[in-house]
Amino acid sequence: TLLTLLDGISNQGSVGLRDKIVVIGATNRPNALDEVLRRPG
Repeated sequence: TLLTLLDGISNQGSVGLRDKIVVIGATNRPNALDEVLRRPG
């Protein structure tokens, strides 16, 4: 799943300042998303 892949990104070794990844998403149907993706934090 997407969340598993995103969690695995930080486990690939040390991350330097230039190796950051930002994921931005938008939807007009938030209830269609998995509850895990809608949680704060």
